Amino acid sequence: MKKKLPPHQQAGRLIRFMAYLTLIPIAIVIFQTIGIVSQNNSPGPASGLAALIVIILLSVAFASFVFFLSVAVMAHKKWARIAGILYGAFILIGFPIGTIFGAFILYFLIFKWDFDPASQSAETEGA
Repeated sequence: MKKKLPPHQQAGRLIRFMAYLTLIPIAIVIFQTIGIVSQNNSPGPASGLAALIVIILLSVAFASFVFFLSVAVMAHKKWARIAGILYGAFILIGFPIGTIFGAFILYFLIFKWDFDPASQSAETEGA
């Protein structure tokens, strides 16, 4: 029988899954952009294409941050708990999947985040 994951590990996995879900629309937009660029042979202004590229880059940066956040939450970092709570609150807007996963992330990070007393005593001794 499998051992149940600690709550911070479960929250980290949910955050990582949401990062994967974020990559799907990014990939769709990238492929659509490639199709538009390959069909558009006119030498007109490329301001729309430049804006689209900036949006893609910002989306990839956001997805990368969410992956980084999931790793930090699974490593039980204190700052990742706060960032994870903010991310969980942010994705509550995305009904229905974001609402469900956001509620679970908030539940795990607010109510089930168990601090390791050994790591806290090591931090107080080092300070």
